[in-house]
Amino acid sequence: MMKFPVFFLSVLSIIAVESCNIINPSEKVPTYVHIDSFQFLNTANTGTTSHKITNVFAYLDYAPLGTFTLPADIPIIADKAASLMLIPGVQLSGMSSNIIGYPFYKADTSTLQPNPGQRVTVAPKTQYWGDSILRFTHEDFESGNSFTSLEGDSLKRTTDPQYVFEGAYGGVIFLKDSSFATNIMSVSFQSPTMGANKAEVFLEMDYKCTVPFVVGLQTTDGSSDVISYLYGFNPRTTWNKVYVGLEDFLTAYPNKSYRVVIRVAKNNAGTDYVAFDNFKVVSRK
Repeated sequence: MMKFPVFFLSVLSIIAVESCNIINPSEKVPTYVHIDSFQFLNTANTGTTSHKITNVFAYLDYAPLGTFTLPADIPIIADKAASLMLIPGVQLSGMSSNIIGYPFYKADTSTLQPNPGQRVTVAPKTQYWGDSILRFTHEDFESGNSFTSLEGDSLKRTTDPQYVFEGAYGGVIFLKDSSFATNIMSVSFQSPTMGANKAEVFLEMDYKCTVPFVVGLQTTDGSSDVISYLYGFNPRTTWNKVYVGLEDFLTAYPNKSYRVVIRVAKNNAGTDYVAFDNFKVVSRK
């Protein structure tokens, strides 16, 4: 039987270890960035600061890291200080499967100092872009009620705290037995001109309800009134905020005036309600 010298076996062992290190190099340890939620900053003439930022789009030195549900722990591999940009994400028209970076909320940018293996908490802030590029049509019921009834029960202004999200006033539709209600905002808005691109226009609103309802838009096409219901929402007995995209309707009927329409219908006995607060149409100039 052939015997190898001890020295030769030692050399083979060293070579084997070094080969493993080449094949499986040591993995870099990430810094874990923890984000609990966004703080929304108040700005002049933009109404409520209520928001429902559910996600964050993260970028390191403008390279995408991914989209994360809040609260989130984001693993980031970095060996030097880098720019961390966090874009607020919302559910388009209340759909959890469709997350977008909301175009009217500013991104939060800070410098990340890497700390491998450690958890670093970041508290991002956001606010609307400046009034120079945004315009708002809003109804928070604090100074009146811009909704009028087209048919059925009216959307009424109320001080009952059960139907007020914030402030002193809210809006509510009561429906008794089998009934319906169609209400329209008397204040109109215009679509910005975006050339060949779709206009960025969203309806924000806070609501809770015991029956489903739909939201849509009204405009005039020639001599005819056009109403299209865009999205429906199911009963929810706690307050919820939604961001409803209006671009498709505005693209189909461009360069007109538009008004928000709410319709509710029920086919059962008893009293139900739909409560609203903070209607806001947000668009770019």
